[in-house]
Amino acid sequence: MEQGKRIVIYGAGNYCRLLLNGGRLSSWEIVGVVDGASQKWGTRMEQYPIKRPDEIGNLSYDKILIAAREYKGIAERLVLELQIPEPDILYYDFDHNQMHGLEDSGLVFRKGNTAVAEKALFRQMAIRTIQEGLLFEALGNGEFAGYRSIVVVGAVPEFRIVRQFFQGIPGMAGEVRMEDTEQGISAGEKYILTGPEYLEELERLKKRKGFTLKQCLVLPLWDVEDTVLV
Repeated sequence: MEQGKRIVIYGAGNYCRLLLNGGRLSSWEIVGVVDGASQKWGTRMEQYPIKRPDEIGNLSYDKILIAAREYKGIAERLVLELQIPEPDILYYDFDHNQMHGLEDSGLVFRKGNTAVAEKALFRQMAIRTIQEGLLFEALGNGEFAGYRSIVVVGAVPEFRIVRQFFQGIPGMAGEVRMEDTEQGISAGEKYILTGPEYLEELERLKKRKGFTLKQCLVLPLWDVEDTVLV
């Protein structure tokens, strides 16, 4: 595998951190890290700001390296949606500690606008199904029983998911709102932590007067987009 060139890493998760800290990319110049999860945009992976996938075109690079064990879904997005040439894409085989070109993978991509639209729609439906499944599981476990309102601690997209979910549940007509730090905490409120900073948010909530751990539920809605790679 040719080395010593500029590389963009796609995927700002544990495998990216493993590559950055393990010396595997010492022969490459890393010019950017991108990720498809909106919650990560503007944050950092080690010293690198995490950018949106559509910002790849603004970067000067030679290769894009997929830093994920399940690389096929990301590769398809790069080729079909972002129109990245297959020879410019690499993936890392973590089982054998080797880097390969995407052309060596044997993957065949269905080209055309219809394929892109179908893929995007299917992925969106899969993400929503998993997110609703997490909420259904919590509902079935009685997490929301006895609470008159639901308070979402997280980003607006996750709030909308939670609100839409409860609007479709008979007998769950209570208020669903975003957290208001100026508003006091009531015993009748259930707090759902939906963002990747849930540990920090939990510590902050514990300092607020009237809050109890029983009122808190962590739901990893933010993590679903990274999980679904179809």
